[in-house]
This record gives sequence, structure tokens and C-alpha cells, in this order.
Amino acid sequence: MATEHTEPIAPPGGPGITSGPFSKRRGFWLPALLLMLAGYLVYSNSFHGTLILDDLNSIIRNEGIRRLWPLSAALHPPKGPISFWTRPIVNVSLAWDYAKSGENLAGYRRTNLTLHLLAGWALYLLLIRLLRGGERRAAGSPWTDPERLPGSLRAVFLDGAQLAAFVATLLWLVHPLNTAAMNYLSQRAELLMTLFLFVTLYALCRSADSVAGHDVAWSAVAAFGCLLGMGSKETMLVAPILALLLDRAFLAASWRDVLRLRGWLHGMLWLTALWPVSRHLSYSPHVTPELLAPGMRWHYLLTQCWGVARMIRLAFWPQPLVFFYGMDLIDNPLAVLPQALLLAALAGATLWAVARHPRAGFAGAFFFGVLAPSSTFVPILGQPVAEHRMYAPLAALVALVSAGAFLAAVRTRRKEDLSLYLAAGLILAAGFGWAAHRRNADYRDPLVLWADTVRKVPGSPEPHNDYGNALREAGRPAEAAEQYRQALRLKPDYMNAHNNLGTLLAGLGRYEESEEHLREALRLKPDSPQLEVNLGMVCASLGRNEEARAHFESALARMPGNPQALAQWAMTLADLGRAGEALERLQAALAARPDDPELNNALGVTLCRLGRPAEAADPLRKVVAAFPGKGRARFNLGRALFDAGRLEEAEAEFLRVGSPEARRYIEKIEQRRAGGGP
Repeated sequence: MATEHTEPIAPPGGPGITSGPFSKRRGFWLPALLLMLAGYLVYSNSFHGTLILDDLNSIIRNEGIRRLWPLSAALHPPKGPISFWTRPIVNVSLAWDYAKSGENLAGYRRTNLTLHLLAGWALYLLLIRLLRGGERRAAGSPWTDPERLPGSLRAVFLDGAQLAAFVATLLWLVHPLNTAAMNYLSQRAELLMTLFLFVTLYALCRSADSVAGHDVAWSAVAAFGCLLGMGSKETMLVAPILALLLDRAFLAASWRDVLRLRGWLHGMLWLTALWPVSRHLSYSPHVTPELLAPGMRWHYLLTQCWGVARMIRLAFWPQPLVFFYGMDLIDNPLAVLPQALLLAALAGATLWAVARHPRAGFAGAFFFGVLAPSSTFVPILGQPVAEHRMYAPLAALVALVSAGAFLAAVRTRRKEDLSLYLAAGLILAAGFGWAAHRRNADYRDPLVLWADTVRKVPGSPEPHNDYGNALREAGRPAEAAEQYRQALRLKPDYMNAHNNLGTLLAGLGRYEESEEHLREALRLKPDSPQLEVNLGMVCASLGRNEEARAHFESALARMPGNPQALAQWAMTLADLGRAGEALERLQAALAARPDDPELNNALGVTLCRLGRPAEAADPLRKVVAAFPGKGRARFNLGRALFDAGRLEEAEAEFLRVGSPEARRYIEKIEQRRAGGGP
């Protein structure tokens, strides 16, 4: 039976402390400050991490975060797979970071840590509120009677509820399972959604403290927090349901009282769901043709049985942590039968507890409810199993175990057992914090992170592909090629691995091998304009310009304004003797994007082909300014200056390039000066 509403009762003073405002303030602020310090120390080494997976698209290439003001622009980023159209609050937060830090990732990571600490603060306050309301406030309650605590603890904690909330929040703040959400910048949605979910539930509790059963100011905070959460991640759609369950379990004596006292507030919470629903009706990155594949949902649910069971195990023993488990789905029910039976038992226990012991049942409902959108209703095929999704559900597990351990310690009737309870919590938190601190270091170097991932899931093709990308960026092409080939051995129809291996081989001048892989990639994904561009570039390198032109025109038919496709098409046309036609289209495209390096490079090359090298120098200088370390851009500029007769400037550019081709031009310049060359 839920407790009836009463006014908050301040814990009386007890032996070992001085009753009064100062001791109460100290008893509130000191544990909170210790929590913030612990969270900061664990993540103090996370400010220099690298970009991983879709971070490059979400931050560096995301045009939607380039403007913070007016706020309406940040709240309405362009629709597309590399924007946060369906998560506008995430977009606003990234726009704020971009305005302050540009592409300096340390600023984004400081914001992540700030959000994590704020979420910890909100969780701490929420747990204190729930635990103090978890029993009738009669004399001797283990949650609200400070006399239950030994004197050493009463110097720091006001009551048992604050002690249990402190231990639970501390373990959550430093838990290694949260490192994925903290270090993977594209998953800031988890941090924001969790923060606003905790704020919504806490504000609901504060609203119920009013004599009238609802407080207008706190109700407004709850509704606004829920709205912000809805704009952060679609998982927040479960918030109105959790708010109803919490209200009935902790705040009201009956469902009738819930509706009579705060029905209008719950109605407001449900109305906030219209925001994400309307966004997804307009455009949803998660609704793809793959969702309609026969058996896909069934295989996804089987995979979730394994994934959720693993996440529960990692909550208690967080080793080994895996950043990316791959995209394969399980199709054999017998392979996950033990995990399915475990989850069925836990779900059944949760339903029973919600009906018979609603306060304990609320933790289970929170855990399964927050996981449900991505584990059951909307399959996330790009990452079916992901540790970052445990960020909010982990709080429910930790709180349930912490509260249960506290009650077990209280029931022994030995006050020293509560000191042992705190000591055990601190020791466990120290171990978790040390493991999380070490895990943060893996995210600082993509080579370390992906090598670790491949070692832990060697049979998954996607991590091999991403490890290959990291090796390629590090200038280790032979090792990168081997990782791509390993991915293809595991999954022969893996389009990304074929494309990556094809472009890598093209960069090494092995065009025939490159063409084989790129053609297979295009066969697997025939509607990809980027694959058309990649294959066209290889054909052009092999001297098959007509075939290359056909590929570029096919790409332009699908994405008319793409600078890379247009630039390659123009240079191919110039090779075919149609430079004038290419020049006209390039100039039209540059009118809209005057600083685009691809278009300026193509313009410079085309002008050289037309015998106008003096005009080509200016656009080529823009390319060099954009990519000062790119040798080919400098070589093109040097060649234009050479053809224009500006030998000293040309020589300076060729000297910076230092390639054999550039050295040959330097020899020509010396011959001209000596009067002995053409």
C-alpha cells in the first residue's frame, strides 16, 4: 500500500552531532560534493579522446551544429543521417560546444562530464526522496530515523535514505559500463535523456509535497524536463509511464488519488510525447527498408535476449567491456535459450513486484521500460547490442541492490554493520572507478580501441573493418588491407569492407585489384552515388575515361550538387577534350560554394587544360589553404605556376612536395634558368 502524503519530516539530531541548520546543511552538501569529486576524478582523463564510428559525421561534417543563434536554427537542423533532426536538444548542445570550442573535442568532453555529474546529482536527490517515502514515517524507520546510524555516520549522513542513496549514486557515477556513453560523443543523447528523466521524476516528487498534492512550479519543472528529454532521445517516450508508476508506488494511496491530485500533470507529460512522434513522422533515420526483411524482427529479439542478459552480467562484473559487438543477428532460438529464460523470469518477477510490492517493482519497470524502445519496438540494426544504452537502466539495478543491501544490514540490528555497508560500497566504487579510469584511456587512441575490440570479438566482421580504417589513418596500409580482408573472410558480402579495400588499393596504385572490389561493392549497393564516384575514379586512372564519365554522371543524377562527383566529372570531361563544357558547370557550382576545395581543384585543373594557367593559380591556392599538407594540391598549384612562367613561386611549391614528379619539374626550372631547356 502506498504511503499517504505527509509533510517532509526533518531527521532529529542524535548522539555525536549537533542538531541545527549547520549540521543539516553539512549532512546534505558533503556527500553530494564527494559524489561530484568522485565522478570528476574517474573521468579526468577522458578529455583527449578521439572520434569513433559516426562521430565524424555527427560533429565534424554536421552542418546543423554550425549555428547556435538563432536558437530556432539549432532546434531545426537539416534532415538526414548526419544530423540530429529527431534529437534537436542534442543538436543544440553540440552547437553550444561548437560555438565555444570549434572542432576541439576537449570542450565536447567537458560538457559530457558536466552532464554526467548533473545526472548523478539528480539521481542522488531522487533516490533520497523515494527512499524516504518508501515507508510510513513512523518512529524507528530504517530510512528516516538517524538513530539507526552509528555515530560516525551521523556526522556525515542525515538518515539511512541519504546513506543508501549516496552509495547507489556513487557506484553509478563511477561504473565502467558508463564509459561507452561518456566517451562516444555521438551518444550524448543518452546523457541528456537520462538527466531529464531523473529531473522529471524528482520534480514530480517535489510537486506531490504540496499540501494540495501538487505544486505549480515543480509541476512546470517536471513538464519542461520531460519535454527536453523528448527532444534528446526517443527512449524518453517511456517517461510518462514511469511517472505514473512512481506516483502510484511512492506518492499516492490509490490510482484515484493519482488522477485527482496530479492527473493534469500526467496529461502534460503525455502531451510532450507529441514532439518526438511528429519529428519521426516527418523523417526517421531508424526506419529503413531492412526493417521489413522477413524474420528480421524475430532475429533482432533473439539478439536482444543475448545482449540484455550480457548487460545485466556486466552491471555486476564489468569485464570484458566491448565497444562494438558488430551487426550480426542471432537466428537460432536454442543459442539464446538460457538468456531468454532468465529475462522471462526477471520480467515476470517485475510484473509480480509491480502488483504486490510496487516500490521494489518500480526499479524493474524502470530497467525494462528504458531498454524497451531500442530492444523491442524500434530495432537499431547498425548496433543491435550496445553498452551505452545501459546508462540509465544501470541506475535502477544499482539502486535496487544498494537499497536491498542497506535493509539487510539494518535488520541485523548491529549498527556497525551499516559502517561495513558503507565501507563495502566505497571499496567496490574504488574498484569500479579504477576500471573506468583505465577504460577511458582506450578511447584516446583509435588503434588501441579497435585492437581491443577485435581481440574481444574476433568473429565479428565490422570491428575488423573499423580497425582497418584506424590503421589506414595511421599510415599502415598493409595492415589495414589485411583487416579488410579478414572482415571479408567473415562476411563475403560486406559492402563497406569491399569499398574500403578497393579505395585503399586504388591509393596504392593497384587499380585492377581495386576495381574488382569496387564493382562488387556497387553490385551489393547499386543505388550508392559514392560507390559510382569511387569506381569512376579508378576507371579514369586506368585511362577508361568514357566509362569513368558514365559513372560520374550516374552519381550526379542521384546527388546533383555533390562537389566530389562534379569535380571528378569535370576533370574527366577535360581529359576527353570537353574542358569548355566542364568549365561552365564548375563555375555555376562555385557560385554557390565558392570555397569548396574539390570544386576549386577541378576548376584549376580544367583551366590548365584550357591553356589558362595564370587563372588557375587562385582557385588552386584555395585548395592548398584548405589542405596545406596535401601534396597533390601543392603539385597542381606548382604546375599551374610553372605553365604561367612564375618559376620561383612554382619552385617553392615543388620543393614543399618533394615527390619524384615534383623533382622533375625542379630540374626543368633549373634548365630554363640556364637557358638549356624548353
